[in-house]
Amino acid sequence: MHEHLIGCVAAGTCPSPTAHRRLDEVHTFWHRCLDNYQDPNLFRTDLNAGIQALRNVTFTLQKEMRHIEGFAEWYEPWRKAMGRTPVLRWLIEARNRIVKEGDLIAESTIRGRLVFDYFDAEAIALERAYESALAPIELKPEVLATLDEIREDINQRGIPEAMLADGIVVLERRWVAEGFPTSELLNVLAYAFSLLSSLVIDADVQFSATQHDPDLDPETIGTERSSYPAALRPPCMTSTHYARTACVRYLDGDSAVGGIASAIVFDPERAKQALDKYGPSVPVVGARSALDYVEQYALQGKRILASGEDHGWFHFYYRGPRLIHAEVIAARDKADKYALAQHVADLAIRLDADGVLQIAEVWLGIVPAAGEEYVPASDQPDRKEALQVYAEIASGETRGMLVPFSRSAFGVVSIDQRFDENHSSNFFLPVRAAWRAGRREGAPEARS
Repeated sequence: MHEHLIGCVAAGTCPSPTAHRRLDEVHTFWHRCLDNYQDPNLFRTDLNAGIQALRNVTFTLQKEMRHIEGFAEWYEPWRKAMGRTPVLRWLIEARNRIVKEGDLIAESTIRGRLVFDYFDAEAIALERAYESALAPIELKPEVLATLDEIREDINQRGIPEAMLADGIVVLERRWVAEGFPTSELLNVLAYAFSLLSSLVIDADVQFSATQHDPDLDPETIGTERSSYPAALRPPCMTSTHYARTACVRYLDGDSAVGGIASAIVFDPERAKQALDKYGPSVPVVGARSALDYVEQYALQGKRILASGEDHGWFHFYYRGPRLIHAEVIAARDKADKYALAQHVADLAIRLDADGVLQIAEVWLGIVPAAGEEYVPASDQPDRKEALQVYAEIASGETRGMLVPFSRSAFGVVSIDQRFDENHSSNFFLPVRAAWRAGRREGAPEARS
């Protein structure tokens, strides 16, 4: 959609190029707000510019098109529809109301949460009431509680020390404007962007050669009966969580928590070296999703292990059968893994990915009988190693495969028979929750 708004201007086919440019400005200022989310002064500056650009969309549309025959009749139902939409009514007065720092401080919060397992990371992904043993610590921005103060509060809750050892504290800033107390502010702006985009695109439909879309109906825009404006929000404007949060390790306050997630850039020379060393990958015919690539990755992983090398930890993001992004991952401890699990959820939503495939070396251990103490596989003396390939898609379907192997004292690798896994991965709880909650938030609720 965003590409269309720019593309038809470049092609000279749209009846209101300035309105398109104002929407492009909104998109730019929205991302600048996201980049400066933790800096109140810069955030407010770009916020005001973005709101002003939003308000100018309808002004420029009317100015450029008022002389076109039929425009007034076409615009009237849109004008009424926008008048019924709380977000657009709020925008009329928003610039003067939130330009003052006090208005934002009065509504916005900083929340502290303790995460000590993947289920806590799932709760954050859902952005709903905290459902773990520890209730969220709600703080007003003017308080700006220190990490020591948050840790002191946590210490008073009697949580077992063993759980705290791997825990991370997630500090989440949430800018909220007066009038929409339950909606994060950038979501409000993204929703307004979607609404006004539908208006501008419908102008293209009616007054240029753009193909008609029957869902662009001013009578249903902004209601549950319409597929818009949700379908008009670019994937890059659907998730703000990664910019709103900071993670620190509970025990020592280390802010360098979260491990490493580095994008893999295709290198022709390295690809040729891999081809010479491990052989060609097995083609997948008729693939429909990330699930269909599990066997291919397992075979390639076996070749890497057979060469005597360790296999890294990788994530591959898919949209349908198409690979759209890949990362190499590293984690020092469980705290890093909890933060990385949230990273996967955020990135999948930002990329509009509907499938994620993970491949990594794992430890295999004995599951304790009922009543016996649980010992992680990594700490069991008789543990075994395996290559795990696991994929999950937004529909909830999963597929996994384990390839056990062992290394001799001389580094010789013996690979055992692979077998399928039929259980879901807890590491994927956050991305599973994000998919279940929906890629795009609904209409912001206005305060009556």
